[in-house]
Amino acid sequence: MLESHISKQISKVIGHNFKHLADKPLEISPVPAFTSRRPELSPRIYKVSISGTTLVIAKVQNAPFLIETSRMLCKEYASLRFAGALISLSDYAPKPLFFGKVGSEMVLVETFLSGMRISDLIHSAAPEQVMKHFMSSAILLAGLAKETRIGANEFMRKYQDEMLKLQANFSNLPRSVINYFASVKNAGPIPKCVKHGDYFISNVLVSECHEVTGLTDYEDFSKHGFPFEDIYHFIVSYLLALERMNKIECVRTKSFIGFIENIIAIYNKEIGMQQDQMDAVFKYYWLSSINRQVSRFRKNEELALYRIRKIANGPQNLIDFVRQLLE
Repeated sequence: MLESHISKQISKVIGHNFKHLADKPLEISPVPAFTSRRPELSPRIYKVSISGTTLVIAKVQNAPFLIETSRMLCKEYASLRFAGALISLSDYAPKPLFFGKVGSEMVLVETFLSGMRISDLIHSAAPEQVMKHFMSSAILLAGLAKETRIGANEFMRKYQDEMLKLQANFSNLPRSVINYFASVKNAGPIPKCVKHGDYFISNVLVSECHEVTGLTDYEDFSKHGFPFEDIYHFIVSYLLALERMNKIECVRTKSFIGFIENIIAIYNKEIGMQQDQMDAVFKYYWLSSINRQVSRFRKNEELALYRIRKIANGPQNLIDFVRQLLE
């Protein structure tokens, strides 16, 4: 059960933002948290409803972990405020209604986003529904990149940093893996843009028509991401999830590769990157996703090795990867 002093604070938030419901009894139920972080550092999540209608999500975290919280609840609160001010994200991000210390806890209250998580639908999704997930994601993320594109950054330095992390994380990597990642040509400076940072099927909500309606989990949101990161991670993780569920054949069509090429073109129309730059960022995102799995809060070496094994055929870019996976 949620502590009474926190429930009272949530009641105040409801009363302030939903005045016609101020005197109605709250229904508060815990939401299972899917996280690879240490449990004591992960917020407790609650769904708050009135008469069966969910209004807000409350996230509660032990205040003694305030330093760590700055990476989580504090950062998410700041990210939600920034995201809500962007035209491209204002209708897709939860609105933060309250953030502060209540007793010994840090509490974040945000609006509830309706919709179905792709992760809950993917096992039964038809090919045309899968394509809607991809296309609506590409349009949303292209708008975000266009709105937030800023000056160039030192891409190759960051790439080398990720290479050093990979070698530190895995002491006995095959030479073929090292050579694969070391083969990236100097892509030169690449512009920055806002990234969601966790654009995966568990955080993307869609309508009954399978159009994207909302994005959750803004802990890894950043104003200084590289272009293509969200759309690349979404496509790769989506297809790998289909493969793990033995459903990859649902997109095994001659037109699917052309469809993915169209999605990339839609996104890149607003960015204008060259092919060698797109090839380089593809390898960078693969490299960083492997390192992410074995980082401090996301230790999952099995998944990291699974990603490494997928480069056995040496895909040079996203289209190459999709082709090899489908064939």
